[in-house]
Amino acid sequence: MIFVEPTNQTVDPAHPVHRGIRVEDNTFRTGDVRLLDAKSVGGITFTSNKVARLNRNTTFAAEAENPCPAPGATTSVRTVATASPYSTSPFSYRGSSGAVISGNDFDNGLNLRADLDATDPDQVTGDEVVNGADHVLPLLPTTGYTSSNAAVAAVDPTGKATAGSAGTAVITPVTQSQLGDATGVPVELTVGADPASPACIRR
Repeated sequence: MIFVEPTNQTVDPAHPVHRGIRVEDNTFRTGDVRLLDAKSVGGITFTSNKVARLNRNTTFAAEAENPCPAPGATTSVRTVATASPYSTSPFSYRGSSGAVISGNDFDNGLNLRADLDATDPDQVTGDEVVNGADHVLPLLPTTGYTSSNAAVAAVDPTGKATAGSAGTAVITPVTQSQLGDATGVPVELTVGADPASPACIRR
């Protein structure tokens, strides 16, 4: 997404082409791609940024054991991952020095690895980023649930849903991240519906 590519064929960290680049106070929405690729840069700082996955609200979904419970019955709701963690390193430094990665908020499922080429590992420092090794943030570090209508179906933090009066309620899975809560794909509970109806087929 940010590509610093001077035309010099030989890179020497002691003689960078660019100096003093700051990437600060931005919000990035990224796919499984490189975020910052810096060649021949001396003193490059990546700080106070927010980095979110493009698909952050579709990486997980709720599933109901019984989408049509009878009034007074209970059913189990669980959360499943519908995407994979990213594998691409967000950061690459080639022939660079004085790189700092600090004070950023990263989304779940990002691989906080920095790839180094002709760059001394001691010249790349960061809060969470690991030089040359995968450091994947959990896709689902925690899971909770909310109900759109607790009178129809109340749900506790473990996913136990208790049916109340007849009607429909949307149960939404929620997980925490450095960017705040992320909501996944919800599931609808139809309390008191005919179990043979299309709405009651488990999905």
